[in-house]
Amino acid sequence: MAEAVKLLLDTHTLLWWAQDTDRLSATARRALINPRNQVAVSVVSVWELVIKESLGRIAIEGGAQALAASIIASQFAEILDVTLSDVMEWGTLPPVHRDPFDRLLIAQAVGRRLTLVSCDRAFTEYPVGLLW
Repeated sequence: MAEAVKLLLDTHTLLWWAQDTDRLSATARRALINPRNQVAVSVVSVWELVIKESLGRIAIEGGAQALAASIIASQFAEILDVTLSDVMEWGTLPPVHRDPFDRLLIAQAVGRRLTLVSCDRAFTEYPVGLLW
């Protein structure tokens, strides 16, 4: 029997999961629906979605706030706040990826020993477990 995995969703993964698109890989979809796995969503991803939505870069049905409320209400995922430990971990990462949101997600995954669910190839340059 496969061991349970603690997953952290990258922002695009969260959005694609919420929109139920076919852009998620089959592996990612299976991992997300596996009841043995623990799924986490960072407040960083919600923050990024709120910013992108307010700038008109993305459209989210019902809005980013409604998406966040839905995650909380459904208890689909644990919501991770940003901690001082996350910020300190961010400072130890090599400067491969310049996006501060992505770097903070990587820091949370590394520091909390989570597997990051992402198709971002730049993440392979970090000491983080990836699933896609």
